[in-house]
Parts: sequence; structure tokens; C-alpha cells
Amino acid sequence: MNLSSVTDWIAWSGIVLPLVGMSWAAIQYVINEKKKFKRDRFSQLLNLLGEVEGSDLTRQVAAIYELRKYPEYKEVIGRILWKVDIHGSAAKLLIDEMDITLSHLGLSKREKNVHS
Repeated sequence: MNLSSVTDWIAWSGIVLPLVGMSWAAIQYVINEKKKFKRDRFSQLLNLLGEVEGSDLTRQVAAIYELRKYPEYKEVIGRILWKVDIHGSAAKLLIDEMDITLSHLGLSKREKNVHS
């Protein structure tokens, strides 16, 4: 491969420049998709945290369980689960599930003050 003439350089630049442009576009696409994924993941986390204090027991337990999938937010999950006020007949079930989730995230369990 001898790039000694101007036509050789033009021919190779006709191949290389579009490849560089396509590579740049692909990199930008991946970066944007990663940002979108993080945004969507955070939105899902917020929805789960909203369910924790909801009124449907099944949704509360499922939301607390699903919080285990967000270890990158363990500090805020811990602060919320430690402070959320649980009342009623299902308090023990919810607190037990919270303790399992906190333990799964490597955090200490809640204090055992169940209100009925």
C-alpha cells in the first residue's frame, strides 16, 4: 500500500473519513442510551419508593423486595426504610421484608418498634 499520489490519498480518505464519522455516531448513540437507561432506572426507583408507603400490602412487599436491585442507591434506600412509619396488622411482615432488603444491601436492620 503506497500512498504516494494525491489520488491515493483521496481514495483512502473517502474510506476512512466516513468510518470515523460512523464510529463517532455509534459512540454518541451508546452514551445517550446509557444516560437514558440511568434516567429510566432512577424513575423506576422513585416509583418503588412511592409504593413502600402505599396502602396495598402486596405492592408494598413487592416494592421492598425490588429495592434490592438498586445497590447503587443503598444509602438513600436505607435512610427511607429506616425511617418509614409502619402501622397496622401487617407491620411485622413489612418490617421483616425491610430487614431482609437492608441486609441484602449490606446495611443494618431497623429498630424493632412495631406499631399495631
